[in-house]
Amino acid sequence: VLDDRVVQIEHLDGICELIINKPTINDNGIYVCTAKNKLGSQSTTHTVVVDTTHTSRRSSILSAIAMQEGGGGGESADAKAKGKKKKKEDEPEGGDGGYERRSRMPDPSPKQMLYFTVNLSNRYVAEGSKVKLQAVIGGPQPMIKWLKDDQNVTYGPNIRNMNRDSLAVLEFTNAKVEDSGTYSIVAQNESCKITTSAMLHVYETKVNTDVQPVFIRSLKETYHLNTNELILETAVRGQPTPAVQWFKDSIEIQSGGRFQIIEHQDGTCELIIDRPDNKDSGKYVVKAESRAGKMEISHYVLFEGQSHHIAENIHGVFHADKSLLRPKEVEKPVEKKPAPAPEPEWQA
Repeated sequence: VLDDRVVQIEHLDGICELIINKPTINDNGIYVCTAKNKLGSQSTTHTVVVDTTHTSRRSSILSAIAMQEGGGGGESADAKAKGKKKKKEDEPEGGDGGYERRSRMPDPSPKQMLYFTVNLSNRYVAEGSKVKLQAVIGGPQPMIKWLKDDQNVTYGPNIRNMNRDSLAVLEFTNAKVEDSGTYSIVAQNESCKITTSAMLHVYETKVNTDVQPVFIRSLKETYHLNTNELILETAVRGQPTPAVQWFKDSIEIQSGGRFQIIEHQDGTCELIIDRPDNKDSGKYVVKAESRAGKMEISHYVLFEGQSHHIAENIHGVFHADKSLLRPKEVEKPVEKKPAPAPEPEWQA
């Protein structure tokens, strides 16, 4: 808080505000906002004109001032004329009286003042771009002039003056590095002169786009029982594409034999170990390196052999089928009833 009426606010998105509550003509003037850090500083200006002509009190105030300057009305018109004539004769030409006369001339009306409704803005563009520097001037009959680093701008096919009425436009059809600089607008009429400035920075299109290698997925292992392969997989990104190396217990792994190294276009990296055994257990490290930097990732593998995985699979299937956990019911033998004894038959 600067005082009871003026508040300065800086937002997180970089917007800066200066709020003046209940402005008066005393707030008229040129305001400068300066941004500074360890790399340098940049300023922008704006002319503020507070128009108070809409108030009904202004005419009465001006009338009272005129009455005071006229001596309160106690003297006749002839006496005033004589006094003025005598004063004019007594004052030497070019003396203090002449300066006093000029200093007492009334200030120009706010309606005659110039002001910027839109200031110039800094521009940061690539070489070869088409760019415009623009500002809008308020006020009557502005005469507009463009400057670069306090020197008149030289116009040509590449730099065109597109000023029209109160709109000031400087167009670059094919911006070049040498066009970089501080550009200013000077707007002037019979009452005042105002200015606004901004920086144009044109950079070469060959910009360093290197990106340090970074692993976007952790290193993990997967064993495929049906093919008897152990696969270690991760993914890396970077610009330019980094070179990838695999290590086991600090010894580099070369592609060949039981080991196969595959690098996919999406950055996925695979190490396939055929017919792995417990000797393949250990610490695996993947290193990615380019001119932008280097990075590595590691993972510890504990492989106990194919038979162990077969046993685990069987154990898992056994527990997954709950019916295998229920004891089978023993079927009771069916008791056979003895056949009835045959009845004897007697014949005579």
